[in-house]
Amino acid sequence: MQPDELRLFRLYDYTASISIGILAAITPALILPATLHHAIAMFLGMFIGMLVQIPVLVAFIRVSTSFDILMPGMIIGMVAGMISAMKGDGEIPFASLTITGVIIAVVVQFVFHIYDAKLHGETARPESDDQR
Repeated sequence: MQPDELRLFRLYDYTASISIGILAAITPALILPATLHHAIAMFLGMFIGMLVQIPVLVAFIRVSTSFDILMPGMIIGMVAGMISAMKGDGEIPFASLTITGVIIAVVVQFVFHIYDAKLHGETARPESDDQR
């Protein structure tokens, strides 16, 4: 894989992660009532946050791999869904939930990128004339 292709591939991964983060932060806040007990809301929010990965996976499966979407998406969905489900009386505006979802998504995707690079290096290495 060439370095330009890798950058585009990473851009798709970050876009998918940000989409999961935004959906996982907003969807539980829209679905779950504010009167729900926080412990139950936390588990339902994590479940809803993981379910929103399905439309993102369908949208990005042609340009990325399911492993690169679902592995970080699982953590993003659980954390963002849990936070937004326990929002309380709806005092937190949706803009704050959206920003929270984006921050969680970028941090988790970056950590997965670094971890993957440490495990087996970047997949795009420039080919030298000696290797051909």
